[in-house]
Amino acid sequence: MAPVQPPLEPSKLSEADVQAFADGRLSPERAAEVERYLRGRPDEARRVAFYGRLNGMMQSSFDRRADAAHAAVPPRLRRRAALMAVLHRWLRPGLVALAVVLIALCATVFAVRVPQQRVDDAALAALTAVTQGGGGGPTDSAEIAAPDLSRAGMRVQSTFQARVGPLRHADGVVYRNTYGQPVVLLRVEDPTSRANPQWRALRAGDDRLLMWTSGHTRYVLAGRANTHGLMQAADLLTLGSSLMSRVPHADAASGSKP
Repeated sequence: MAPVQPPLEPSKLSEADVQAFADGRLSPERAAEVERYLRGRPDEARRVAFYGRLNGMMQSSFDRRADAAHAAVPPRLRRRAALMAVLHRWLRPGLVALAVVLIALCATVFAVRVPQQRVDDAALAALTAVTQGGGGGPTDSAEIAAPDLSRAGMRVQSTFQARVGPLRHADGVVYRNTYGQPVVLLRVEDPTSRANPQWRALRAGDDRLLMWTSGHTRYVLAGRANTHGLMQAADLLTLGSSLMSRVPHADAASGSKP
């Protein structure tokens, strides 16, 4: 609520009243009161009129300077500034949409990417479960085709799946060589992986991991360090991806469980 201003005393206007009246900042009631006050005081009226003309001159001078400054800008720069303003207005929603797309893309990459360490850990866990036996072994799956490693003296015992991420599972195959030693093969697709068809070995205590990447698919072959035929099996598997489907799963399902 605006404060109630007292009526003007029959004396000279204050400088604040004069400036406010000249600038048109008084309320209609207060302005009418000032006009009534000035009708009978010509000197005060001339002073107020002088302030009004001075304000008009200052405003006109400011407008002329603004117009001169605008005219001093080359037309090419004015067109560029106008174009940038339009682009800024239209591109802002586009930038927001692009940010949303980038966030979704990053989330997708995070969901499909499978770090090598996760595959290694899953292979070692499966090998440990098979070696120890009991109820902790991998769960048998009837949806996985197993590669033929008979040339390395290994037969398929069972197939399974192992979790390697929040939304990802790796296909696994358990083999036994002629000495009954277990070997675990894990494979999982990873669109972010780079091809590395030559296997490399990693020693983890008494266990050995042989790993490689082919066709954006990660492979890990796990067995004890003294397992016969382990490296020969890795050589056979890295010959080509066609080996990965040579053994029908019906044969794999006929093997005994650990």
